[in-house]
Amino acid sequence: MDLNPFVNLIKNKCGLFFEGDRLSSLASGIQNRMSEKGLESHAEYFNELTGSESEFIHLVNLLTINETYFLREPRHFRILSDMLIPKIFQKKKSGERVKILSAGCSTGEEPYSIVMSLMNKYGMGSEAISSVIAVDIDAEAVSAAKKGVFGRNSFRKFDDTLKKRYFKPVSDGINQGGAGDAGYMILDTVKQSVEFKNFNLLSDFYPNTLQGIDIIFYRNVSIYFDPESQRKIFHKLSQILSEGGYLFVSSSETLFHNIGILSLVEIDGVFLYHKGVEVKIEERRKKNLINHRDTEAQRKDKLNKPLCLRASVADLNNTLEKPIHQAAGSDFSEKREDSRLLFDEALHLAKDKKYNKALSRINKLMEDNPPFTKSYALKASILINLGQLEEAKKACLKIIQIDNWHLEGYLLMGLIAKIEDNGEEVVKRFKEALYIQPSCWLAHFYLAEAYHARGEQEQACREYGIVIGLLENGKVSDHGLTYFPISFPAEQLAHLCRHNLKKIGSGVKGQGSR
Repeated sequence: MDLNPFVNLIKNKCGLFFEGDRLSSLASGIQNRMSEKGLESHAEYFNELTGSESEFIHLVNLLTINETYFLREPRHFRILSDMLIPKIFQKKKSGERVKILSAGCSTGEEPYSIVMSLMNKYGMGSEAISSVIAVDIDAEAVSAAKKGVFGRNSFRKFDDTLKKRYFKPVSDGINQGGAGDAGYMILDTVKQSVEFKNFNLLSDFYPNTLQGIDIIFYRNVSIYFDPESQRKIFHKLSQILSEGGYLFVSSSETLFHNIGILSLVEIDGVFLYHKGVEVKIEERRKKNLINHRDTEAQRKDKLNKPLCLRASVADLNNTLEKPIHQAAGSDFSEKREDSRLLFDEALHLAKDKKYNKALSRINKLMEDNPPFTKSYALKASILINLGQLEEAKKACLKIIQIDNWHLEGYLLMGLIAKIEDNGEEVVKRFKEALYIQPSCWLAHFYLAEAYHARGEQEQACREYGIVIGLLENGKVSDHGLTYFPISFPAEQLAHLCRHNLKKIGSGVKGQGSR
């Protein structure tokens, strides 16, 4: 079969491009439609495809249905949970939540991915800070999304730990995998966090529930519409977007929508759209370089903002401990200064999320200098961000080996255990951290989350109460981490803890003391 006419037609009309392994799915889709319509000639079907818009859309739907899967373009979800949610939520009034819309949600993988990403970041308190609405014109797709049963195609590149955490196996037949294919049903805690609606994005009227949206996911949807409709929908979405809100499109659609309606901005290497006055990307980069030179005093003035990586060259006298054996004279002074600069460079690279380069710098520093706990702490933080957890554990154990009373080593070990979903290790490590520093609210918070996950609600409520008390008593800075970023505003954690206490339904109040 000569697929070139079909490839060119689809590419010209909607931007989808088929090459390599994807050509087989195109050939299969064409053959399926020909069989259903009783056609034997590819030329005959091509003529119908060019003459019937409804048939073209039908074929495109068939070809793209398997392109929907969980955590597609994962950087979008990291930016959502780590950066946008904290930024928007801290501006909300008490009781208000961040409103997120999945526009063109298909069978639900995208909105459920949003919820799972937020739960991974903020635990059971995520529903206190956000609400998720999902719409699609296809009533059957919305019905399938509400059912929440998925076949194997939905789990491409999906972590097995997350599958065990948020899904349960069922024996229902799944269309994606064929008759009798075992599927997975998403848990009610996730399912109930999404409000699904059957809705046409081209509608002239958008209801109140679709007004004042803070973050919109509009990815891989515009390909179904002609240019005029695409522009109309993008304009409508910009109207329902709150001032200061953000809109995601797929990476392949980004420049296509840069038509002057919303500002195109760059966040952590990803382009997305923003409603509001924005510094141009080139100016933002220059500004970021200047911001790297902020002093520690300036950073301390930002304690009400999300906690993040912070240090400077001037601060490094207190950051790098003195080695036990010191060389004499100017050679040592020069070497020590070089070490400080190398450490500072690694730190700034890590802050910019250039983790591989940061790791290279810190490894060079550690090759040429005696072991410092701060160096190992920064290295462990970088490795955690890179997902190299076994190496991160080794760095943490080095910290504890050098200084058995070093709080950060135990905290980082606890965070690694949390990522690995090892509840017993989580409790062990954060208890060890509290033995060293009882006022560490971060350890209390993660202990509360761990107890809640284990069904030990009385202990969970007790720990949540302690967190509330510590934060209300001005212990915001007592989180214990030097370099690992805490992207959620600390002052909002008390609100989360109160919400969690209420949800658990216990009579425990947040008195904040042992």
